[in-house]
Amino acid sequence: MLELFIIFGSTFGVATTAIVTNYFYKVKKLEVARRLSQQEQQQLDMIIQENQELRQRLENVEVIVSSADLDILTAGASMEDITRIKNTVSQVRDEKRFKLR
Repeated sequence: MLELFIIFGSTFGVATTAIVTNYFYKVKKLEVARRLSQQEQQQLDMIIQENQELRQRLENVEVIVSSADLDILTAGASMEDITRIKNTVSQVRDEKRFKLR
């Protein structure tokens, strides 16, 4: 009997834990949503919208900087600075988080 309990517990334990955790997460999320007043909800929506706009603006700046001509970026810079700028530009181009969606 104990062996059967161990087999079923190890097989379905992770799935059961995931379902229960997801349920409690949704309940807590609903409780928080109910606690917010209408004014607080509007303020939260405005902050979320502003965050999205700032994120888009930052992505635009990243695209501009990563695609800028190296002659412009390195004008008047020392060889050490030029090397550092080239390395930074190549790193920015390679990183996934800087790619547009």
